Amino acid sequence: MWGLFFIAAIVAVLFTYLPGYFLFRSIRVPRLVGLICAPLATVVAYGALSVAYAKAGVFTTWLALFAPSLALGLVTFAISCFLNRKRTADFGLESPARTLSRAFDWKCLLLYVGIGIAVTLFVYVRSLDGPESFVQEFDNVHHLGSVYGFVQSGNWSPLEVTLYPLASEAAFNPLPGIEFYPSAWHCTAAMLVSSLGVSVPLAENVVNFLFTAIVFPSAMFLLMRRLFRERPRAVLFGAFCTLAFSAFPWGFLFFGPLYSNLSSFAVLPAVVFCFVSIFSERVDARSRATSAVLFLVGVISLALTQPNAVFTMGVFLIPFCVVRAVRIADFAYVAGRRRTLLKIALGVGFLLLVAVLWFALFKAPFMQKVVTHEWPGFASKSQSVIDVLTLAFNVPAVQLVLAALVLTGIAYSLYRRQYLWLSCAFFLFGALYVVDAASDGYLKFLLTGFWYTDSYRVAASAAFAAIPLAGLGLSVISSIANTGLSWLSDRMEAKRPHAWAAPCVVAVLFLGFIFYPSFTLAGRYELHTAFGFVTEKLTFMNDASRSNIYAPNERDFVRKVLQEVPAGTVIINEPNDGSAFAYGTDGLDAYYRHLRTYGGGNETAESKAIRKSLNDIAVNDQVRLAVQRSGARYLLQLDQGDAQMKEPYPFTYRAEDWIGINAVNDETPGFEVVLSDGDMRLYKITAAS
Repeated sequence: MWGLFFIAAIVAVLFTYLPGYFLFRSIRVPRLVGLICAPLATVVAYGALSVAYAKAGVFTTWLALFAPSLALGLVTFAISCFLNRKRTADFGLESPARTLSRAFDWKCLLLYVGIGIAVTLFVYVRSLDGPESFVQEFDNVHHLGSVYGFVQSGNWSPLEVTLYPLASEAAFNPLPGIEFYPSAWHCTAAMLVSSLGVSVPLAENVVNFLFTAIVFPSAMFLLMRRLFRERPRAVLFGAFCTLAFSAFPWGFLFFGPLYSNLSSFAVLPAVVFCFVSIFSERVDARSRATSAVLFLVGVISLALTQPNAVFTMGVFLIPFCVVRAVRIADFAYVAGRRRTLLKIALGVGFLLLVAVLWFALFKAPFMQKVVTHEWPGFASKSQSVIDVLTLAFNVPAVQLVLAALVLTGIAYSLYRRQYLWLSCAFFLFGALYVVDAASDGYLKFLLTGFWYTDSYRVAASAAFAAIPLAGLGLSVISSIANTGLSWLSDRMEAKRPHAWAAPCVVAVLFLGFIFYPSFTLAGRYELHTAFGFVTEKLTFMNDASRSNIYAPNERDFVRKVLQEVPAGTVIINEPNDGSAFAYGTDGLDAYYRHLRTYGGGNETAESKAIRKSLNDIAVNDQVRLAVQRSGARYLLQLDQGDAQMKEPYPFTYRAEDWIGINAVNDETPGFEVVLSDGDMRLYKITAAS
């Protein structure tokens, strides 16, 4: 099974990179940039085809997406080569001193990806209880169900996402309607299920591996290469810092889980790179236009993966844009105090423009569902500030070594002020995190509503901004260590060590400090490290043998149910007992596939009658008619009776919402026992016949 996991990972890489690479190469994007930015074009191509197929009524498969996208890329690239357009666009990667070679770039990219794969294997893959284990948390009901629904229905459009994708299912959907949902992550997983026939849980684990181990590190390399083109050591040390923050990507894997956001933040560095490249010095207009095209494609890809990454990008780039706006004054025919005043006016004017745009989006009707979503504050302001400074954020363990490196990078940016905007970006996100974690009310919605007021997403944004600073700080420490070793060698009249001796030692020590597991000081107390917590959390959440919402014995019972009932038969269920996961993992045609939002105005009358009064079906004509209209002929209970008080349940569970279903037992009129095992039952609803 693990062999299939890694085969699927290779296939996922091909699906993600091949079409986009040739599409970008056709507009003369350099090989390195074209390869790393390829997922941006691929996401847009797959998204556009998915929407077009849905509108045309075409059944979507992996081949229907991959083949046309790759063919378009190959044809346009061939035409470009035929036209003999050899000169590639300039993205400003070359330093004025031309100190870095192409060989350096490819070797450095391999270092980023190699460390990314190694760390992801150690932290994430090692925590899986087999390649098909899955996290039983709220958001994963949607992730699993959406991927399964894509494959079953052939409708992969992000504009029509629903857990009831078939026409026959839409007829009984308790919460009717379709909506836009950023589903690029789900599309990639569905392509693996469609092409290889793997299970949905295995596909989602592979896609998480892809974005964590390969897409994000390679994209971060490109951004670091652009930011620190004059400081190659900072670029190299960025490889060790990219996956060193517990807040991202690891926080997205154990909270939510926020898989769509994982994919959006993974491609985010490449989009930021494209924007920064537009303003490269000493490049021609065509190169700037090419950078702008890639940036536009990147923004669309962020919208298709998770739009809140656009706001993370926006906040990150505010200081950069202020710097660029202020520099406009250098081209004006003014000098002295007037130029200073003009610079201040330009900077303030840009910030006012940002504030107006921010407020307009905050008030936009299409954003209200997002910006009014509330996660309550959970910490004091002083504690939140400490959490930012120690990079603890939502994890109950500080990252002091990493925090010291970030502070070193900030200090260096005060010395080399071309990097100062990076420090400002980190402070902006730090302030947003404090507001999010330590307050409630209008200001919190205004400042952090674009991230659902979710502190995990804001913390991930802060971590994203801190990565370049940590790489810069580590390079400074390495330089100091190298100078110290050289001085010591001279004092001892010994041979000077190799120039890379100190950097290698610093890198190894850094990896040891960052990824060391939690440990106990004998006779004293336990010390919890950040990655000790992360690995323990991921291992616990993926443990398939422990008592869980959808326990192993319950899954075995569902598989017996699937053998007993005719295919396509609708089965009434109580989703909080674990059966909500059964649709996406085992293909159960469950009536209730969402965990919450019942009781609102969009719920059908039939669903309300079933939830509240199913046990009265033998004497209540309204309930009997509701069941008949739903097409359901069976009732599934995975936690009958007292088990409801003992079994793990999701935080969404409210017993009063399901009294009609929970009240059914073996003596209830209108129900016939078909399967029974402990507290699990499958009833045939005889009263609905």
